[in-house]
Amino acid sequence: MKVVRYIEEINGIRAVACLSVLAVHVSAGVYHQQGGWDGFTTLINQLARFGTPVFAVISGFLLFHQVQVKGFRLWGFIRSRTHKIVIPYLLWSMVYLTILKVGYQVDHFISWKHWLMTMASGRAFYHLYFVVAVIQFYLLFPLLQRMLRSTFSWWAGVTVALALNLAFLTVDPSVWAGEWGKILLPVRKALLPAWIFCFLLGGLLSHHWDRLREWLCVKGSWFSALAIPVLIGGVVEYQMMGLYGPARPMNLLNTPILVLAGLVGFLQWRNRWPGVKRGLMALGNLSFGIYLVHPVIIMLMMETIPPRVWSPTLLPLLYGVALVLTVGLIQWIRCLPFHHYLLTVPRRNTPTGTAPESGRAFEEDSASA
Repeated sequence: MKVVRYIEEINGIRAVACLSVLAVHVSAGVYHQQGGWDGFTTLINQLARFGTPVFAVISGFLLFHQVQVKGFRLWGFIRSRTHKIVIPYLLWSMVYLTILKVGYQVDHFISWKHWLMTMASGRAFYHLYFVVAVIQFYLLFPLLQRMLRSTFSWWAGVTVALALNLAFLTVDPSVWAGEWGKILLPVRKALLPAWIFCFLLGGLLSHHWDRLREWLCVKGSWFSALAIPVLIGGVVEYQMMGLYGPARPMNLLNTPILVLAGLVGFLQWRNRWPGVKRGLMALGNLSFGIYLVHPVIIMLMMETIPPRVWSPTLLPLLYGVALVLTVGLIQWIRCLPFHHYLLTVPRRNTPTGTAPESGRAFEEDSASA
């Protein structure tokens, strides 16, 4: 049987994306406790929003990579995605709905219809919309993996996805008239067309991975410098046009550049900073767990830490505390019976780069994209 490779560069990029999502929500906590934005908190919040589209790219990469190496069996795919993604999503949605009802008197259990719409749209809590988009991608994936096999079909598919994604993000929402418009407009960023280009971009990178990695190592060292104008452009964008979210037209250009720049940066620096690399590998393996549970920690911090501590100058400290407590909560959950229904965490880390290693470790790891 073919072995799924553990790709350090991809896991490292996933860790950075995970840390970025955490930065978005900790900085938002500072905003809520202070009652407004300041320059530093806004900078962190807006630039960290690149993390979610990068997550989408990594999700697409890992899923298509696994199929390219091991093949595709429909019922195995359904069982795997249900166990590793759908069940944790449903359970954590109920956790957050219960917290909202008991702790904040926000009741989403007022009717079966309202509850079902909340669950289906990812509105149980502010971060779960993206998991719903991932599940929609899984529903389409059996068809995509059959259609996208050749190099031509991949480039054609990514081009169509780019056009669809751009049209979806730029169309005037007022054209969504009637009952469907009322349903879809509030959950726009939870819909697959808002992310389809990023998912397929990840698959395209996987299709060309061996040659792409070789090129990045030999001739692509300059690519990491392209991240600088992207980040500067992100600052100019929110200063000129106002605060933005992760699903926006400019990210259709920014995301490919940042992913390739991140890959080059990791390839260049991983042997110089081995401690940093080990930390990123560990966080990459825990990324889906961190994504699911970190709002619990942020809520607890906001309830227990005085508002005066939530200041821009202490934002790095608050961020560090949130990260440490989140990882601690994950490790505690892993001690519970049936913890695998709550979190998808690989059983062990695989230390080597692109050399063939335990397919089981990377297969489980791919579920947490």
